Amino acid sequence: MMQGHGAPRPCWNTFYIMKFTIDKKIGLLLIMMAAIAIINLAVVYQFLSSQKYNSHIINIAGRQRMLSEKIGRLFLSVKNGNDNDREEILGAIEFYNFSLDKLQHGGAIEGFTIAAAPKSMDAIFKKNWDVWLSIKTSIEKILNDIQDHNIQFSAALFYINDNSNNFLKKTAALPKDYTKLTNLSQMIVKYAVSVGEGNDLDREKLRQYIDLYDKSLNALSQEEAITSDLKKMWPEFKKNLEFLVTKDQLDKALNDPALKINSNINDLRDISNEITNIYENIFINKIILLKRLLVIMLTIDIIIIIVGWFLANAQIVRPIKYLSKTAIKIGSGNFNQKIIIPNSNDEICELANSFNTMLSDLQHTTVSKKFVDNIIASMMNSLIVVYPDGSISQVNQSTLTLLGYKEEELLGKPFSMILGNWDELNKNSETIGELLKEGDFQSEEHSYITKEGKKVPVLFANSIMLKEDGSVQGVVCVAQDITAIKAAEKQLKLNEEKFRSITTAANDAIILMDDSGTITYCNHAVSKLFGYKSSELIGKELHATLAPKRYYEDFKKGFEGFKKTGHGNVIGKTTEFTGLNNSGIEFPVEISLASFQSDNKLYALGIVRDITARKQMEDQLKHLATTDRLTGAFNRLKFDDIIVREIERTKRYNSPLSLLMFDIDKFKLVNDQFGHDTGDEVLKVVAHKVAANIRKMDYFFRWGGEEFIILVPNTNSSGAKIFAENIRKTIENHEFNAVKKVTISIGVSQYIDDENTDTFIKRADEALYRAKENGRNRVEVGY
Repeated sequence: MMQGHGAPRPCWNTFYIMKFTIDKKIGLLLIMMAAIAIINLAVVYQFLSSQKYNSHIINIAGRQRMLSEKIGRLFLSVKNGNDNDREEILGAIEFYNFSLDKLQHGGAIEGFTIAAAPKSMDAIFKKNWDVWLSIKTSIEKILNDIQDHNIQFSAALFYINDNSNNFLKKTAALPKDYTKLTNLSQMIVKYAVSVGEGNDLDREKLRQYIDLYDKSLNALSQEEAITSDLKKMWPEFKKNLEFLVTKDQLDKALNDPALKINSNINDLRDISNEITNIYENIFINKIILLKRLLVIMLTIDIIIIIVGWFLANAQIVRPIKYLSKTAIKIGSGNFNQKIIIPNSNDEICELANSFNTMLSDLQHTTVSKKFVDNIIASMMNSLIVVYPDGSISQVNQSTLTLLGYKEEELLGKPFSMILGNWDELNKNSETIGELLKEGDFQSEEHSYITKEGKKVPVLFANSIMLKEDGSVQGVVCVAQDITAIKAAEKQLKLNEEKFRSITTAANDAIILMDDSGTITYCNHAVSKLFGYKSSELIGKELHATLAPKRYYEDFKKGFEGFKKTGHGNVIGKTTEFTGLNNSGIEFPVEISLASFQSDNKLYALGIVRDITARKQMEDQLKHLATTDRLTGAFNRLKFDDIIVREIERTKRYNSPLSLLMFDIDKFKLVNDQFGHDTGDEVLKVVAHKVAANIRKMDYFFRWGGEEFIILVPNTNSSGAKIFAENIRKTIENHEFNAVKKVTISIGVSQYIDDENTDTFIKRADEALYRAKENGRNRVEVGY
């Protein structure tokens, strides 16, 4: 299994060439396997990408073949008179031209970028272009010829429809002797209408009747009964009639080009098939190559795994197993064991050298009692060795210092004399030695009794010493003085009690959470504030439980910074937030946060107060400060705030803004005749009526006395005038209690770019003045 220094090294094992530590060996193996894995992934990615790319480009090439067939089919359809397919064949021609260019030269098509075709395919692409351009030119020319004929055919048809009645009337006006000519004209109109409706079977009959009419008319042209109007009308009528029967000639003229186009389309289809087959062969060969490469890489993977396993077993696992077995023998006291140094040239080799050095030291060094005593004497914890009969055989200096005894006062004395809870322990055992041998006191709390009779709390542990024959030689008792620890625990418990008493008596909600955002403590006030029991909140995430969901992401981001540093934007500050109780009701709260650290863990302590009443008071004060008490409309202070904001918005979005200023006509007479109480009532009713007839986006202000202003966003002066008329009519049509009828006069102005607030208001005021001057109870627009 193991080789000595002189053993031959395998030539293939590169780990012998230089000093490779175990971590380097493992790292090298991992790097090799990672490199192979990356190559595998690259090959697989190339394989998948090639399949996707290849299928796309083959699909485009195959599309060319289908397009050529579609173009041929559509061409025949248009040639046979179905003009509805004209746009579709033009679209097919355009797409064939575009995709053929992309197939040859590469580029973006259908959201996918393809590479240019190999130079070896230039010849077949040139052949494709030659055939295709010939087809394209011929089809476009024939389509134009057909379209021109259709246009002329339609014009002729419209002419026949428009003039047939006139033609029949003129023919019918002939003498009775020319009845045959009259009958011929009726048959011409009949068959012309039939041909115009698409009945090709009547073309020949129409042609025959045209010839008969023409001959009859020529024969009678010398007679005075043939009117000059009919002689003038017939040539134009005949020309359009003859155009209705020219479809056969057009079909004959198109037959040869159409046959040539169909032949070329067959050639084009064959070329498209050839291009498709070439692309399929190229990409099939590429896929086969990638598959072979993938198989090769997988084979290399398996070889690397086998070699790696063999190297790891030979260089790491077997040497470690050997050292482990040898260490077990040394642990059993066989110091004559000699470790053969492995030829691994790493930490295992160094460990073997260390073992041999240690064995050499153990073989030449006798562990003396003085050496052990020095170790015992240097211990900071108390150490007492007890004989099986329970008497003390050895103590260290820490024990003497802890108990206040001298060494000779303890040696030979029963261990029970210093064990504070001996009476509790001595129930089933006659001696302390038996108790120590039978009991398990690892990490238990007991107490020692000092020379002065004082109990000292200790953390106690014991270990049995055996002789070579397996019998008990004694018991080693180690104890740590935990007086300071117990005092700290007592103080901590007292502090916890104080904290709980303070938080329980507090009116404000107090919440403690750890650095994961989990609630670890909350007082009774939290239950009253949020409606949860304390047991329902402990262990829950604070932000997800006591705050609306829309704030959760912001809380989460801010809390990440707190977890890292113990600080945050709200730590050490009093901040307003929105709380959420167990009924899903939101309410405003004020929270003060502080942070502290305990046991290497961050905590945040928050004091939360419901500020609903305060916020309501603030809203009420704000309302009183900006609202006219008598009418409920906004006051001038609110106007100063809103007008600036609306003008800025108008400038930013280039939207219109208008202002209405009105007052109550002859309001002084109302006060003088009916008293100020009635005047106040009129003001309130007018304000109520106006407020009920404005939009939500409009603003209504009491400007002073009986004067009011309405600010109308997104409305020009024309719209504002209509709006003002509606308000004026509303007031005019309302019947007031004592006064009966009240009217108002209104001035309107629209905001002009870069004017100030004063001129904006002044123009409305001037318009209001004109309304007063022009008889009151009217609307005037200021310019």
